[in-house]
Amino acid sequence: MQVNEPSTRYDGLNGFVKFYRKIISSAVFENPKLLKVWTWCLMKAYWTDAPGIFQGRQIMIQRGQFITGRHKGSAECNMSKSTF
Repeated sequence: MQVNEPSTRYDGLNGFVKFYRKIISSAVFENPKLLKVWTWCLMKAYWTDAPGIFQGRQIMIQRGQFITGRHKGSAECNMSKSTF
């Protein structure tokens, strides 16, 4: 299996995220809006360390992290900012 260079970020068009079946017995699963936001966070998280820009500075974003805000997140999830 070939791995892309560390500066390549997961682009949302390929790859996978593992879900365990026991999620159906979690509090997250009971709330559809929360499940949507939680799933969105999983899809947005970087799969490898990569440089990113935050407040005009270049920073290193570690695997499993991502940069967002409620304005962008609510727009991408098609929710109000207060719900997001």
